[in-house]
Amino acid sequence: MTVKNIQLPKEHIFQKENDECCGPCCLAMVYKIKGKNISLGQILKDLKLGEKGLPTYPPQLARHLNSNGLRTKLTISNSQVISPAWANEVKSKVIENLKYWVTFQPKHDWHEFGLHALFYLQEGGEIELKSYGISDIKKMLDSGSTLILGVDEVFIWKHRFKEHKAEIDEIKGKSYGHFIVVTGYKENKFSILDSYPTKIPNKYGSYEVNGNDLLNASLIWAATILEVLK
Repeated sequence: MTVKNIQLPKEHIFQKENDECCGPCCLAMVYKIKGKNISLGQILKDLKLGEKGLPTYPPQLARHLNSNGLRTKLTISNSQVISPAWANEVKSKVIENLKYWVTFQPKHDWHEFGLHALFYLQEGGEIELKSYGISDIKKMLDSGSTLILGVDEVFIWKHRFKEHKAEIDEIKGKSYGHFIVVTGYKENKFSILDSYPTKIPNKYGSYEVNGNDLLNASLIWAATILEVLK
């Protein structure tokens, strides 16, 4: 089978191979799933990312969803921004701590993530800090949620790609980080909507991913689940 023969669901959209629009594309696909008419162009305009996009962050995407009437929750399984010591603090205290953190860590690699997490909480968003696993992902899907995951795409695709090219190169290529939409599962296979035009028949547009691969790809990259609630 070639990619030309693959039938994709109506909510799927592709990004261009040389842009950074995977996050906005995931938003556009979720809006289609939820019956909202919000185009990729409008999302890029809202987020001030330009036509080719820029790197985006889970709380940034969650803020856009919330601003358009959808309810979200972030489940975070890393300590880069929110300290595990804050896990049981009330939201107001976490917000206060985050204000200090973004002030005192301006050069931290996760500073932008932290800023959006702060704004997300201030705007009414919900964050849970916990060590999540496959059972947690299944539970979210069972409840009717749709998920956006930031992943190590190489772990999903099983190939390295050149930067901004749909061209496999196991030596020169590397992981750049990628967002995908998770819509459901059957046993240990998870249904994925992927905006990047990989040209790999079994990893193109809409396909299934082994649960362990999905979990590992998530935890070694953003370690964050953006849950769009039913």
